[in-house]
Amino acid sequence: MEIRRQHFPDTIRFHNPGLRRHRTSEITCQQPEEFVSISLTGTHCALNCKHCGTHVLRGMNDLSRTPQSLFELCSKLAEKGTRGILISGGCDRQGRVPILTHLPDLIKIRKVLGMTIWIHPGLPDEETTKGLVELD
Repeated sequence: MEIRRQHFPDTIRFHNPGLRRHRTSEITCQQPEEFVSISLTGTHCALNCKHCGTHVLRGMNDLSRTPQSLFELCSKLAEKGTRGILISGGCDRQGRVPILTHLPDLIKIRKVLGMTIWIHPGLPDEETTKGLVELD
């Protein structure tokens, strides 16, 4: 117990991002802005799989509809209390989410803003996979 106290605070914060906001006797979504989902492609997906049909993308912040860079968007979110982001988006015909062009911003978001970053990369190619290592 003493080791835990040396390395971790007494409060545990859980993020429950999802398609719907909900409340149970155990979980309340009190601060949905703390962890924000961002789609790099808006609602566009070349695969349009039956299990999703792009419905999942509709509830995310749409980076493709803003002139801001990913870093600029996250800077504004950080000012509002966002502590982490989920990066996702629709896939191309090979099943890849187009993350590669956003890697410099993602690295900057991690290092400058200190945000937690979760990524749904689809089926990333080798170059994207190597770039994602830089986020750690």
